[in-house]
Amino acid sequence: MGQVKAYLADALERLQMSYDEVSGMSLLELNELLEQRENSLKLAKTEILEQIKQEQEWDVDTLKNRPSICIATNKGG
Repeated sequence: MGQVKAYLADALERLQMSYDEVSGMSLLELNELLEQRENSLKLAKTEILEQIKQEQEWDVDTLKNRPSICIATNKGG
């Protein structure tokens, strides 16, 4: 029983849900929610890394005496 309580506590924390929200769920349903959450986090991480990669491909130069004007050029083309 202690392992189930520990699993439930960990799941509640990772899913950011209250005990009342999951009290009627089976362990299988709870596990599916955790897998969905993990997959969405992996997708979000991939999207963030792709955005960072795209932003690093841009070279930004600022014109002298005009710090509010910025010219951006793509290094790749």
